[in-house]
Amino acid sequence: MQQKGRTKIKIIRCSIFGNNKSTADLYVGDLSNGIFKFYNNYQSYDVYNDKYGFLSLAISNYGIIFSSMQNGIYKSTDNCASWSLIKSNTSAYCLFITSKDVLLAGSSDGVYISNDGSNLIRASSALPNISKVYDFTEDSEGYLYAATWGSGIYVSKDGSVWTQISASLPIPDCWSIKCGFGDTLYVGTYGNGLHSLFFDTTTGWQHKDLTLGTALAKADVRSMCYANNNIYLGTTDGVFSKNTGSVWVNTLQGFICCMNAIGGTVFAGLINSSNGLLYVSFNEHNWIIVQ
Repeated sequence: MQQKGRTKIKIIRCSIFGNNKSTADLYVGDLSNGIFKFYNNYQSYDVYNDKYGFLSLAISNYGIIFSSMQNGIYKSTDNCASWSLIKSNTSAYCLFITSKDVLLAGSSDGVYISNDGSNLIRASSALPNISKVYDFTEDSEGYLYAATWGSGIYVSKDGSVWTQISASLPIPDCWSIKCGFGDTLYVGTYGNGLHSLFFDTTTGWQHKDLTLGTALAKADVRSMCYANNNIYLGTTDGVFSKNTGSVWVNTLQGFICCMNAIGGTVFAGLINSSNGLLYVSFNEHNWIIVQ
């Protein structure tokens, strides 16, 4: 474990462990410096596993931490003090823990799944080899969804067999996906803003363009989170959310690479040409820098 300065940080992902925002641990993954664990009301941090370039991060329901580095996927059962390699020569753009504590890894050649947190195997019904999997989400009934680059959105009941559902999307390149209020599926696209996906018993899966005719119509939505009954979009131009008049408002400017939330507290990772900063919002529209 090391402590480092905040220079030249390349924030990639942020994950939260805990249900109480006053005691939850905040973990931030950095491309060059490993994993930052924030504590003391986000004013102090330690740095772990900085030997390899960081790509993604997830924390199980029991506090097991999974991290994808450029040389493989690791796990830690002792709060980042030590790491064991569980999958070599495979890197994941995203890691996700389901409600059943199943680990999903989205890579450049589809989805990998682990039921025990140790053995990662490729899904039996794999996505096309050309599909990079950038994000996962889960609805209230346990259905899993994967956002891919080049093939749109896929759904699975068990994480092993996947079916494409997004033929109606105007663009197949998707950065992010999030399940919001009422199991609405929000999809962040490359250069085509935000869309919702919903199932119609007569016509099947349909989509709605949620940013058509707005400044976000051609937005690059890299990440998103759901909090305060509102959807927060992390784009290459900043954080956007809707105000009381249901108008998209830019509340934080900059290139946003990751977002997460606990309770009503929202976190956003912002990067520029030389470094990165982590911001936190406690009241929807005002942001402060985390140390």
